[in-house]
This record gives sequence, structure tokens and C-alpha cells, in this order.
Amino acid sequence: MKETQWQPLIDKIVARISSWTARKLPYARRIQLIRAVLFGIQFYWSQMFLIPAKVIKTIEAYCRSFMWLGTNVITKRALIFWEKVCKPKSVGGLNILNLKQWNRAAILKLQWDLTSKADRLWIKWVHMAKSTDTKARRQRKCHQANIFAAAGNTKKVEWKAIMLINLAIPKAVFSIWLIIQERMLTTDRLSKWSMTVDTTCVFCNCQPENHHHLIYNCTIIMEIWNDIFKWMQIQVPANTWSQLICWFVEKAKKKSTEG
Repeated sequence: MKETQWQPLIDKIVARISSWTARKLPYARRIQLIRAVLFGIQFYWSQMFLIPAKVIKTIEAYCRSFMWLGTNVITKRALIFWEKVCKPKSVGGLNILNLKQWNRAAILKLQWDLTSKADRLWIKWVHMAKSTDTKARRQRKCHQANIFAAAGNTKKVEWKAIMLINLAIPKAVFSIWLIIQERMLTTDRLSKWSMTVDTTCVFCNCQPENHHHLIYNCTIIMEIWNDIFKWMQIQVPANTWSQLICWFVEKAKKKSTEG
């Protein structure tokens, strides 16, 4: 199929996104819609056709822009690369479907059926219409090697327990995911996007606002952390944000009530 023949699929996805942009949805809700609805639209197409790389990039660009900015216009502004967002939670992603890998896996399954399930009626018809054994087997091995290679290049992150074993609401889990990777929309990051903002911390009005200062080093924030730990009746041996994350990870690994 030509790229122009895929335009109805792109238009359907853009139309669905346009119907959501006015609702001012939070990040977690946008992710749920991308998983359930947007990728559901292309589900049939992916199982039947090999989607061109340009079409896949366009679909992912619209999904990325909707996820980060809630807009139906393609933009390059994103807190985390889309490739990382599509990875499993155990390796630092959000487990959003990777459209390219899913398409290859679906076509691989179709080719497997064509070459190994010759007793089915529709497959007999395909073999009668056109012999595909040699070509299909060669393509199947190529796709299989690419899929296994992509699946093997994954390294689990140390803080996976915080994401996998977490009963908090999706909005809180997503915020934790951003905080751990130091990708919150702090004023120093907004200024890098050529936005005119006051970079001074709004809590202490003394230091420039960056990730480590806003999350842990600010005097006001440290008082909040101390009050939380005192209320929980625990002692945390951490003087920096990195040490606090390591402490959280160790506690999250435990299966006891403390974990």
C-alpha cells in the first residue's frame, strides 16, 4: 500500500485526539486513552499490512504530542523520548505499545500461519493463488531476528519495584515516574524551552528552581519531608535526593508491611 492510502487511518486517530483536547485531561488519563483507544484503531491494520515507517512515525508523533501537551498538533516538546515511553515498566518505560514492533510481530504471526498451517482453508487458497513459501520463510526469519534483538536490548532499572508494586492512583504513579527520572516541569527546564519564567523557587524565594532543589533540597520541602517521616515514625538516613531514592528502592523490594 502507498503512504497516501494510509491517510484515513491517520485522520481517524487525529479526529479522536481532537475530541479529547478540550477536556484538559491529566497525563495519566491521556496515557490510558492512547493505550486503549488510539492503538486499538490501528489494531486491524497492523495485523493485515506492514505499515510504512513514515506512517508509523506520524502516528507516534500525534500520540506523543497528545500525551505531553494534550494537543492534536505535532510538536517536538517532550519530557522523555517516545522510545523509552514504549518500553516495559521494568526497564523504565510506561509499557505503551511499540507500534513498529507490534506490527512486525503481527505480520510474523501471519507469515508463520502461511508456512506452517497449510491445512486451513484460507491458507490453501493463498498457496493456490501464489506460492509464498520461500519468500515468507526468509522474511519471517528476518523479522524474528529483529524482534528478538529489540527485546534483548533491555536492561532493568533499579527502581522497577516502585513502578510495578505500587497501589497508588495512576496520576501519582506517573508523577513518581517523572520525578525518579528528573523530568518534572521545573522552571529551569521551561527556560530551556525559550519560555519566559521566573526561575526562583516559589517556596523559599532564595535559590534557583531545579529538580533536586524543588524535590528535596529546598528548606521548606525538607521540613515537609521531615514531618512526613515523623508522622510515619521512621528514620531515613538520606541527605540528598539520590540517597532518598536508593532508600525508597530498598524498601519497595521488601514484601513486608514496611515495604
